[in-house]
Amino acid sequence: MLQLQEISHSFGSLKVLENVSLNIPSQQVTTLVGPSGAGKSTLLHIAGTLLIPQSGKVIWDGVPVEGMKEKELAKWRNESIGFVFQFHHLLGELTALENVILPGLIGNRPTEELKKRGLELLEKVGLSNRVSHLPGQLSGGEQQRVAVARALINRPKMILADEPSGNLDTRNAESLHQLFFDLAEYEQQGFLIVTHNEELAKRSHRNIELRDGRVFGE
Repeated sequence: MLQLQEISHSFGSLKVLENVSLNIPSQQVTTLVGPSGAGKSTLLHIAGTLLIPQSGKVIWDGVPVEGMKEKELAKWRNESIGFVFQFHHLLGELTALENVILPGLIGNRPTEELKKRGLELLEKVGLSNRVSHLPGQLSGGEQQRVAVARALINRPKMILADEPSGNLDTRNAESLHQLFFDLAEYEQQGFLIVTHNEELAKRSHRNIELRDGRVFGE
């Protein structure tokens, strides 16, 4: 369970979020929608501890993260949260499998254990025949599936995704969305997804609208 309590944040004189409070359950697909500039990505970055709010609290499974020191927070983030962005951010010189296991290597987990899980994840996302391919040899949809597998490697509490299908055509976007729901159902994996995709928002277990830095129409 992710809890955001009275989150407010500004960039200079521009107030982006104002007293936003949300409880985001695990094991569900939750979407965050709203017009550009509504504060969606800022809220996602705050939820993922990539940005510290100017006021308010971020609480994961009952534990506030605000008291953690920088190194402790970085370690916790690596172990507890998976990230998927609009641009996959795969390393071009690494194979699909090597990209997937990278967060685990950063966390000093055993390489053989990571490779085994990485192969399992690539199979789950439908890429068992692309294990040794470099990103440049993969389609856009395949690259995003690698990014999803990478986000799952450390068995995170939740995956936070920012417009993950924004650069994909309709067919690949629908395929990626179905993967999210399959993972939520069969792996009990939670997702918080910022999106402009209306179909994904309609299918989600819960849809939250942000406008002018406030929550509307939950």
